[in-house]
Amino acid sequence: MTFSTQPVGAAPAEVIAERMLAAGFDRVVVGRAMHLLVTICRGFAQDAVIGARAGGHPQIEDLRAAFAAERRGYPALRRLVDARVDNNGVEQFTFDIDAFIAAIERLAPRPA
Repeated sequence: MTFSTQPVGAAPAEVIAERMLAAGFDRVVVGRAMHLLVTICRGFAQDAVIGARAGGHPQIEDLRAAFAAERRGYPALRRLVDARVDNNGVEQFTFDIDAFIAAIERLAPRPA
């Protein structure tokens, strides 16, 4: 078996890091941004796989069961759980990436 000496999936990350550095972000901000982006993507992928199983995501189902057992309190959370928003589809991933971009834009270096 032969293993590649190239990091798997590094090319897109290189492009993002290169463009952020060229835009004037310092290395610490770029490093933190890259870590956040990987965390968002990995977390989304993990939840999408777990949520695709029969019965939905177990954390949501556990929360729904807890609310059914105790009928008082947490009205806002109950409304959110009852809404059954798809947090594992393309719309959620788009939202996650849009939120990341908005945060990074807020941190962008400003001309003096």
